[in-house]
Amino acid sequence: MLETVAKAIASQRRMRILKLLQPDGLCVCDIAAALDLAPATTSKHIASLHIAGWLQQRRNDK
Repeated sequence: MLETVAKAIASQRRMRILKLLQPDGLCVCDIAAALDLAPATTSKHIASLHIAGWLQQRRNDK
């Protein structure tokens, strides 16, 4: 588990995602645009953070 957590925060992009999510959070499309990444790549980074316990899943259906 410690290895998963360490790998999750070792990425500079993942750390930037954590900062972008504070305090109210953003949707994947907003994070992808802010970091100039594809939505699929952004989702993979977010999934890694979630698996490591850094994020909780929240779905906002509009």
